[in-house]
Amino acid sequence: MDNMEQNSNRTFIHDYPNSNIITTIYYESGGKSHSRKYIIHSLGIYPSNVKKTKRTSKNCPEYEIPDNYKVETTLEGYDIICETNYSSNGTVKFILNWKDSQGIDRYISNNNSASGVGKDFLMLLNKKTRISGTILFGFDIPCLIEARKSILIPINRKNSFTALTSRSQQNKCIKLLAKDIERASQIILKQQNFDNTKIRYIELEIGDEIVGIDLSKVNLDFTRIRQDAVVCACDEALIPRDGYRHLAAISPNLEREYQISNRRNEISKYMETIIPIYNCKIELDNVQNNSNNSSNNFSNNNSIY
Repeated sequence: MDNMEQNSNRTFIHDYPNSNIITTIYYESGGKSHSRKYIIHSLGIYPSNVKKTKRTSKNCPEYEIPDNYKVETTLEGYDIICETNYSSNGTVKFILNWKDSQGIDRYISNNNSASGVGKDFLMLLNKKTRISGTILFGFDIPCLIEARKSILIPINRKNSFTALTSRSQQNKCIKLLAKDIERASQIILKQQNFDNTKIRYIELEIGDEIVGIDLSKVNLDFTRIRQDAVVCACDEALIPRDGYRHLAAISPNLEREYQISNRRNEISKYMETIIPIYNCKIELDNVQNNSNNSSNNFSNNNSIY
């Protein structure tokens, strides 16, 4: 049974994954309709370092670009196969394959964008028309987006977290973990019929360090938690800035002194918002007059004979 989904101005008709054929209908503002058929040869996956489509306007939505994705469609009367492949440095290669009028296999590629490779194809045909890369490759097809998000990607980490000595390497490792946990948690919750449910925050205990991960933003809070602990310890032990700077100089695992100072300033500003301190204006002339009057009264009532 075919399903019908709406996304922006496009309607998608499909029975995916039972059928690999997806038909879309696009309506112009004047009511004119355009149809496009996609044949999915390879679904692809969203890698941990996933890239997004480029915005063509402020309100233009962004879509994630899958790796090892292959789809067949038509453009200017040619049957073309669109492919995306990620290179080792994280860049995406957009490829178009087709047979020319003489039946010869042709292909072109572009490392900038899907729209770029579509433009290159049209230039070869001496066409002045334009094509959206998102529409050409079908990056916005909802059923394919949902199918990719349900795929658990095997992870291959070269070094364990505890073996990393650089703070930047640890941050990168935690960030990748956060994305993997967020993606996997959505799959598990959906399988357990927890609709409209998200895991917002988790804590990991790694050795003697508590690592907090905010999954609602796929953000890293463990640095903030560690810095808060350092600020608290320095305040309680009365450790001055210079003293902590000397400690951090001989221990690479400690946060840098400027990071602690910045965090202390953030805490101070936050405390000012929840415990406001107001300035009080005191009229000094009135106070002095009242003081003089009090002194005169005291002298008159306590005369010395």
